Amino acid sequence: MCGMLYQPWTQNKGQIAAQKVLSLADPKTGQIMSWPCKWPQSAEDGWLNKTLELRARNVETGEDLKAFLAKTSISLSDLLDRVAMPLGFRKMEWNSHIESKLSDNKYQHSQWAHLKANGFFGEKLLMDLDTPVFENWTELIGLLASLLAGGNALCSKL
Repeated sequence: MCGMLYQPWTQNKGQIAAQKVLSLADPKTGQIMSWPCKWPQSAEDGWLNKTLELRARNVETGEDLKAFLAKTSISLSDLLDRVAMPLGFRKMEWNSHIESKLSDNKYQHSQWAHLKANGFFGEKLLMDLDTPVFENWTELIGLLASLLAGGNALCSKL
């Protein structure tokens, strides 16, 4: 949208200190919540899913599975209330003002021509340089792994 090269961990031109934006549905409301986050430097894109799956294998769900899932859902909803903002994707139109920045040396026409023709789905976070960037992976991974383990336990009972 801005016509700038994605450069994670760079802040020299006023960039936000976030490398990714995570979006989750709030388990209580179903509303999509999004927040900027700082990805661990050595992590590839799929590290969060792999970490969740590994952690979920060790989660004990207990006898009362419904109570376990309800408690975990409330905790996740509380975390989202603290760190995220309601945000849904919408269709965005191409910004013709950035085309002059898209030199063929960095951005080949074939990489963005479809965006110009069709637009794309996305959204802009309402944030500035002082907006906190999420880094509390231990809490989030624990909650998501518990939900994953609970869901697996429910499926195994079917």
